[in-house]
Amino acid sequence: MAGLGLGRYLFGANATELTSVTSTVLLPPDVRIFPGNSPARSGLLAVSRDGRQIAFTGQTAKGSQIFVRAIGSQIARPVAGTEGGSFPAWSPDGKRLAFWQGRELKQVPSDGGAPQVITPAIGQRSAASWGPDDTLLFHVEYKQGLSRVSAAGGPASEVLPALGENISWFSPV
Repeated sequence: MAGLGLGRYLFGANATELTSVTSTVLLPPDVRIFPGNSPARSGLLAVSRDGRQIAFTGQTAKGSQIFVRAIGSQIARPVAGTEGGSFPAWSPDGKRLAFWQGRELKQVPSDGGAPQVITPAIGQRSAASWGPDDTLLFHVEYKQGLSRVSAAGGPASEVLPALGENISWFSPV
């Protein structure tokens, strides 16, 4: 009882409850999900912070593309401008997606449009993580450090150095 009272005092009576959602993603015809060679680097799925949308990399006959699906919908739709893209990451407000396309980290409105280059990079190894301060953390290449860049664009800066022979910064959160 004391723990319950202390928890209620510290976290308030209106603390948010955690919920669990189970959902099935029905892929559009002729689209498959390619998980890559490692679950850590798959770029398979990104869930928006409010938990209402998912984005994933789908493989089509023309190559990869980012798809978005609202949790309450059965339809996943391709995001225009993300052809050849992979490793989606949601902006904090759920209105934009960051993704890798070629050797560039880009962003696009989640309902599609002309992508904007955020920063060039050597390559892509994992999804970026979009922070509340409108910056992105990302890892560009095996055995290199963790980088940070403003979503408005510009050069990236290293925030954590490479640590050694077999250590890497995959999929930062």
